[in-house]
Amino acid sequence: DEPTNTKTNMDATIYSYYDDGSGNNNFQYHIGSQATSTYPSVSLNNASGFIEPGKAVFVKANNNGASSIAITDAARIHDPSEVTSDYGAKTANEFIKLQASLSGKTDEMLIRIIPESTSDYDGEYDAVKLFTQSASVPQLYAISGANDKSFAINSITSYDVDTEIKLGLNART
Repeated sequence: DEPTNTKTNMDATIYSYYDDGSGNNNFQYHIGSQATSTYPSVSLNNASGFIEPGKAVFVKANNNGASSIAITDAARIHDPSEVTSDYGAKTANEFIKLQASLSGKTDEMLIRIIPESTSDYDGEYDAVKLFTQSASVPQLYAISGANDKSFAINSITSYDVDTEIKLGLNART
């Protein structure tokens, strides 16, 4: 979320994979509140928004041209409790976060209201669902867009009493 970081032709979500040692291995998702973004950060599956030393992350390029991400030295922190900036005022948005749990293993998904979003994939606001290969971890996701895409974070334009949101759940024992 450091404002001195730069990205070119990259979507906003940072994906990472975690394994807590008990078989609860799953993907984590974080959409940061960069200085140019209007909305606050959102995270799923205990993602902190910080990239720990030695941890791999995934990002998604959003076109066929050259893509890059640069994380500056200014983004380094030694004590997460010292981070106090939200990089300016943010517009609070409505959201619902759901969690599926099976035998102590969990997965989360989030739906939020962002007027600038569309019903399809929006690289600045949505996170594609990445499915774990562990059969014992439940997988919860929203289904949206022209091709019924799977989302871990799905931003929609608005809602009313007639709004329907399709959800998917894979839960195997």
